[in-house]
Amino acid sequence: MNFTIRLTLFFLGYTLTCFSQAPTQIKVTYKLAAYEKLQLNKDEKYQQLTTDFKQIFEKLPGTVDQVVFELVCNQHEAVYTQQKIMVKEEDEMSYNLMSIMGGGERIFYTNTTDSVRYYVNPGYNKTTGIAMPFDKYHWQITPEAKEINGMMCYKALGSFEQYHHKLGELTTYEVEAWFCPAIPFPFGPKCYGGLPGLIVQLDTGSKIYTYVADIDLKYTGEITKPEIRDTIAELDYLKSISKNIKF
Repeated sequence: MNFTIRLTLFFLGYTLTCFSQAPTQIKVTYKLAAYEKLQLNKDEKYQQLTTDFKQIFEKLPGTVDQVVFELVCNQHEAVYTQQKIMVKEEDEMSYNLMSIMGGGERIFYTNTTDSVRYYVNPGYNKTTGIAMPFDKYHWQITPEAKEINGMMCYKALGSFEQYHHKLGELTTYEVEAWFCPAIPFPFGPKCYGGLPGLIVQLDTGSKIYTYVADIDLKYTGEITKPEIRDTIAELDYLKSISKNIKF
């Protein structure tokens, strides 16, 4: 995380402590980062790749900080989307791979009033909402706390079940989230949420994590709900596309 982002979020944390009234709507910019330099040469799967694919993966560290997502939300409704940027043609494949880790072109929508949580995958069907169980994520809030760029955050451990295409069955996954109660919006990256505060940092178990790069506390734009004609249960959706997944 660069100095400019750290400085911006430090002043954000200071500003929040000075507010007598919390904002009713915000816009949050999320970015991806690696915990450490990717050691590709030590990865067995990497060694099995063709030369062309190795070149793509070697460029991943250089494109990780170019992947940007945006969360727009009020107290009850949120939309999470990717903010695409122009990249060099030779970096496009690496950029797209990193984008997929953060959510890709999918549009994520959550409404806590109606207990609705779904996303739209344009590559599947632009008018079909892939409906997730509203209580999909099960959180355990721990007493562990730390300051992240001026924001006091608390650690929550989460788990959820999702269909695994190789095993052909539901598998339990674990995630780690750091949320900030001073920013009272129960949302985060993708459709992760349900905590008493904005998710500032999210680790889904890979070498890459998602973090808040900027927050606009005075955002007054619209929250554009993705228009859908029908829905499909996420489990049925994952089973249907698993037939085309070759890895």
